[in-house]
Amino acid sequence: AGGAQGPARFGLALRAATEQERQRLGMSQALVVEQASGQAARAGLQPGDIVLSVNGTPVANIGALMAEIDAARGNVALLVQRGGSRLYVPIEIG
Repeated sequence: AGGAQGPARFGLALRAATEQERQRLGMSQALVVEQASGQAARAGLQPGDIVLSVNGTPVANIGALMAEIDAARGNVALLVQRGGSRLYVPIEIG
């Protein structure tokens, strides 16, 4: 069986924000979308999006993001910052 684990299982590659990115955002921690394919791309996520929260819970690292997604069991809403705008991106993960 096997298969992709973590965010990759729905087409998402993330990295921690750099210090410069965090300062620009005014945040101590943030996750940046590096690549979006599959479910993530169909949902509208784009490289460069900053993931702020999952289902209303702030996520500081990939482990926290995956814990929220695993707890949701189905659909999740990611709050992302894109440029000067914040938007919710629903992703079906079931």
